[in-house]
Amino acid sequence: MKERKKYSKEEKLRIVQEAAEQGVKVTLDKYGLYPATYYDWKRKLQAMGEKGLEWGMTPSTSRRYAGWRSRTNSSSSCWPNSSRRASSRTSC
Repeated sequence: MKERKKYSKEEKLRIVQEAAEQGVKVTLDKYGLYPATYYDWKRKLQAMGEKGLEWGMTPSTSRRYAGWRSRTNSSSSCWPNSSRRASSRTSC
C-alpha cells in the first residue's frame, strides 16, 4: 500500500495554482491526488484564504479557535492559576 503524503500549506497552494494554470486533470495526475482532495483544498482556500490550507483547518475549527481566543483575552480568565477556583467555573 502506498504511504500517504502530507502536504504543507505552501505545497497545497502551489498545487491549486498549478491546476488553475495547467488544468486540474494534468495536475492531479502529476501529483497522484484524488479530485476530492483537490476540490477540498480549493474550497478551503476560497472560504478562508491561505489559512484554510493549514492542516485540520475548516471553517468550523476556525470559528472555534476565534471564539477561544476571544474568551482567553477577556478579563475573567479560565486558566488554572486564575483567582477563581476551578470548581466554581460555570463556563470557559
